Amino acid sequence: MTKESNPHAFIMISCDPGTNEGLLNALWEVPEVIEAYAVYGIYDQMVRVKTGTMAEFRELNARIRRLPNVRSTITMFID
Repeated sequence: MTKESNPHAFIMISCDPGTNEGLLNALWEVPEVIEAYAVYGIYDQMVRVKTGTMAEFRELNARIRRLPNVRSTITMFID
């Protein structure tokens, strides 16, 4: 990925128990979210996001991490 590229990534999200559905609904309200899924395992949600720049991606990632009931995230960039 180059500095000029549009960052495209999967973000795996772990949330507080019992908050999966509400968080998934909140994620769908984020304009940069292309896909959002409830998943099973270590993480509770998986979202695919795309932004125009890395600066926009960093701001998006911070917004997602500030959503209520988010415990942790891990990002995997797509080439």
